[in-house]
Amino acid sequence: MGRIHLQTRAGRVYGDVAQAGDLGWNTGPTVIEDTSPEKKPARHGMFFSVWKRQGDGSWRVALDLGADTPAAVAPLNAPFKTSYRASGRTPDKQPAASVNVEEEIAGLLKVEREFLATAKASSVGQAYQSRLSDDARVHRPSVMPVVGKDALQGWLAQQTMTLSGEPIKADVSRCRGRRRRRSTIWRRRSTPASRTGSSTRPIAISTVCARPSGSRSC
Repeated sequence: MGRIHLQTRAGRVYGDVAQAGDLGWNTGPTVIEDTSPEKKPARHGMFFSVWKRQGDGSWRVALDLGADTPAAVAPLNAPFKTSYRASGRTPDKQPAASVNVEEEIAGLLKVEREFLATAKASSVGQAYQSRLSDDARVHRPSVMPVVGKDALQGWLAQQTMTLSGEPIKADVSRCRGRRRRRSTIWRRRSTPASRTGSSTRPIAISTVCARPSGSRSC
């Protein structure tokens, strides 16, 4: 096998971490450059990673995904942005309350299954309508990220296909707080709503909920 002449660079541009400091996420642009004499055009994309703090204090990647984009989304050295917004309330000086992890995971899986049930019975757009936050970022292969309330509403209107799936893994932050993170992974099969009996394909999907209220960022 010949030598692969590729170089990948990435920039961490957007992200956040749970108040407990045990679960976080990053996303940002990637560039794959051809270092061979042919110098093929660079390929652009976006990565998405969920990180989990280990017992020894180190951070390890729990989930890593990526999607190609037709052009650069942001410079690799763009300033980092967080999704966290201060609530304006007086900070609580008491230690954050721990959660019952099993109960929280069960509750998260319940929300996911309700989402998938709506997506299967109605459409993907209908399922996301009540779950997608106004500041969500939607990443799909070979298209630019969908960002901003107006763009998200336009994207939702186009999601007329149905979807079926089942969660295969879930995790939550270990304390309650304004920035609690929840993450799940599930496999789905999508079918255009206007077609029946068409083939479906499994894909791995990750979602991270930025708010305990149920809004959904993707």
